[in-house]
Parts: sequence; C-alpha cells; structure tokens
Amino acid sequence: TCCNRCVTLTVTDTNDLDTSVIIDLNKPTDNGELVIKPRPLIDVDKNLAVLLSSQPVIKNIKNRKAERMEMVRKQLDSTRPIPLIDDVKRTRENQLKMIDNYRRKIQNDVIREALISNITHHHCLYNEFGSVSYFEVVLSNKSSDSEAFKITWDNTDIRLVVNNSEIRKLKNVYNLTTPFEEDLLSSPSSPADLILEGREQVYIPFAYTSTTTKDTIDNRIDITDKKNCPVNIIRLKFKQRPPILTGRYKYYEGENSFCKRSIAIPNTIRDASLLKVRCSDPDVICNISSTNEVFFKAPIGKSNQLTTFLLFLFVDDFCLKPSFIWEVEVYSLKKIEISTSVGTQITFPVILRGTESLRCVSCFSNSPTVLKVQPEREFVLMSGTIQEVELVFEPTQPGKTNYMVHVVDTKNRSIIERWMVNTTTVLPVVSKTYNIPVQVTNSPVVKTIAFTNPYATTKEFKIKANNPSLVTFKATQLSIPSHQSENIVFSLSPIAVSVPNYILIFVTDLEQKCEECFAIRVTSS
Repeated sequence: TCCNRCVTLTVTDTNDLDTSVIIDLNKPTDNGELVIKPRPLIDVDKNLAVLLSSQPVIKNIKNRKAERMEMVRKQLDSTRPIPLIDDVKRTRENQLKMIDNYRRKIQNDVIREALISNITHHHCLYNEFGSVSYFEVVLSNKSSDSEAFKITWDNTDIRLVVNNSEIRKLKNVYNLTTPFEEDLLSSPSSPADLILEGREQVYIPFAYTSTTTKDTIDNRIDITDKKNCPVNIIRLKFKQRPPILTGRYKYYEGENSFCKRSIAIPNTIRDASLLKVRCSDPDVICNISSTNEVFFKAPIGKSNQLTTFLLFLFVDDFCLKPSFIWEVEVYSLKKIEISTSVGTQITFPVILRGTESLRCVSCFSNSPTVLKVQPEREFVLMSGTIQEVELVFEPTQPGKTNYMVHVVDTKNRSIIERWMVNTTTVLPVVSKTYNIPVQVTNSPVVKTIAFTNPYATTKEFKIKANNPSLVTFKATQLSIPSHQSENIVFSLSPIAVSVPNYILIFVTDLEQKCEECFAIRVTSS
C-alpha cells in the first residue's frame, strides 16, 4: 500500500518487464468499475531503472518474438531438434532476482516514508510583516495512559505562547473559539515538554513574528513521544504580505557614521506611555525618548549606499499588530570635514570625477549664503577627467552644522554627485567688548569704534558682522596707514535696538582671515 487510497499490484511475466499497477480507489468509471493504469516498474522507481540499466541490454519484444518464430520454423523443417537459446530467459531470471533483492533492501525505508507522510501536514499561512500570526496545533493522546511528548522546531521566529492573557488576546483578534487550558506550557522556546493524560486532546498555541520580508518555505514542527518516535509533523509555509506604510522619511548622512534622528509621535496617540517601537533591522537601536519622540540610531556604510528599514509602533501590551509603520531611508554620502572660526572665510577644494560621457553640470548648495560652490556657473565635465570644485565656507554662527552640495546634470536634471559637508565653527578671540545702551527708536542708531593698524605698512581691511540684517557699515573696506587708527562707523537697525542683542564685528584682511573681533552688547534704555 502506497497511501490510503491507492493499491500497488505487481504483475510478473518471464517474458516481459515487471509492471506496477496503480489503482486509484477514488476514481471509479461511469460504470462503477476501477480504472487500472499499468506502468513499467522502471518508470515507477528511478533507482531501480539505474540498477537494471547496468545489466546486458535485452532485445525488444518484437525482435524476440521474430527470433522465436524463426527458431520454430527451423525446428519444424529440420529432422533434428534445434535447442532454443535461453540467454534471454537467464537474463530475465537474473533481473527478477535483482528486483527482489532491491525490494527487500528498500522495504523498511519505504514503509518509514509512508508512515511519516501519513502524519505530516502541510499548511500555508499569510503573514503581515511586523504583525504576529497565531495558529494552534491539535495533539491527542491515543493511549489510555499518560504520555510525555516533546515539541521541537528550528525557526527562531516561531514561539509557543505561554502567557494566558496573550492567548486570550490572540484568540479574540483571530476570532477563535477553541478550548483553552491555562498554564499548559512553561517555556516558549524549543524544545518544549508536554504531558497528556489518557485520551486527552489539547490545542498547542503558536505565534510567528516575521523578521524578514521574504517568504519562508520550510518551517517544520516535530512532536515526538517518550521513545523519540514521531507523532505529528507540521510543515508550514509563510507568505509575507507587503506592509501598509503610514509614513516615509528620507535622510542624508555621511559615510561610515551613525544616523541619529527623532520623529514626533502622531497626535492620534493619546497616551505615549503605552507606545512601543520595534525595528525590522536588528542593527538599528530604537526607543521612545523622554520628550515622547521616536529615537533611532542606525549605522551607515560606504558612500552611495542606501540603508532602508521599517519602524513599527505598537499601542498594545503584546505588540500583536502595529498601529503605525514608518519606512526610513538613509542615503550614505561622501563626507567632507571643515573646521574654522566665525568671521573667517575658508576655501576647501573637492575632486569631481567625470562620468562615461560628456556632461554639462552645475553645483548647488542648500545654504548658498554660508557655503558657496565655485564655479558658480554651468561648466562642462569631460568624460574620464578630474575637475576641481572649491567650497567657500564663511560661517556667521558658532556650532556644528551639516550642509548638502549637489552636482546636477543640467540637461536631464539628474544628480551626478552628492557631498555631505560637516562643519565645526568656533567663536574667535574677542579683543574688546562694547556695551552700548540705546533708546528705542524707529530710526537707525549710528555708532563708531576705533581700530588701529598693527602692521608696519599700509594695509587694506574688510569690515563685516555676523548678522548683516542688524548692522550696516558706512564703509566695508578701509585702507589704514601703519600704526594709524581709523573709526569704524556702523548703524544699528531698529530691530537690533528694540531687544537686547549680541553682535560680533570682524576685521579681516583681503584673504578673509580674521585680524580682530569686537563684541557689541546692545541694551535698550
């Protein structure tokens, strides 16, 4: 017997090959008769076919019959009997012995495979990425005595549900009314032990949480008795459904660093204390910050690489189904480090490599007032060549700031190169501080401060402030003789007078190198 519905009959003939007859008991004909489809045994068992192919080749049936008839005619015409050639008969007998030995050898394996196939059950479950899929396995003790069973599985995404409250929640979510026994199992991981009384039947609760977006084909759950004999085998196939995104965020970060960001919690979540966050990438650290924001820290690889992961926000205690799913994309860019002081202009050269074809390109900065790119106009980037581009950085405020520079093909409007410019700016040494009390007025207030040329020759100086909208200079460039003094005349706007302000005035040379810095404290009287 090969299964519950089929019977295998073997028809043996000394003249022809063995034939395996498969009778399907579930497919009778219109007259109620069974349909028998005989097939050669070598077509049923490939290993046997390979074994028989190593023996001498037997002539086909037509040739053997023709030879037999010819032998009969010769015997009838001749006065002496002609002995029949029995090579075919001997070969046939050897093959039958070989077939019998082969059957005896594989008999135990065939029976074992048939029994295992009878207790193996195949199921396909559809799972949403980030959600928990719940299923139950029915286990019955056929014996009248108590029996110990062992449950094992390989996939770490599958676990036993041991929390009674979680089982009730899952049954409620999936509308299951099967019997429920509290404290059935103690350990959620494999292997798990279970003891059943005689004729007892239980529903073993399992949960599956996917950590990958790909389908998992073979997930096996084995249940064995105390003799380690298989009782039940479950083969599961999980098919992933694409997640429904509720938000999408894109960030840029320098190469070989960490992307640290915070995302505000949606207003629809009233109680942030119940909120839990998980990530699809185990290398990403995520949590709820003290300011009720979703914080994550993701490692970034080499330049021009894209790092994508999902953030799941749960509002239930067991994280069964996410209320919000955010997709985060982090683009890794080539990083450029620039350090300077406020009021000093610095030029940093960058190498731009040509592509496979000639292009007309332009460079753009996301903050052109602070970070400029030269050449400012469109230029031709030859294929396979190197072009030098200068970054001119002139900060007005201290601190650490990131800027973006894009190189764009002006014809097809595609981005050729991106640079992440990380700047660190410190305050210069303030040579003198002036406290200027002024009355609140609607007209500009004019003030003067003195500056002396410390050099032995006449020198040109440039004057500028960290906030040009508050300060206007009468002359932005002064020519001062050696060791002579000159007044710097400036006017304060009404906005600067109305509220207290701290203004820095820089005196630089023609190369934008800071020579001296004055601090102006404006207070209203």
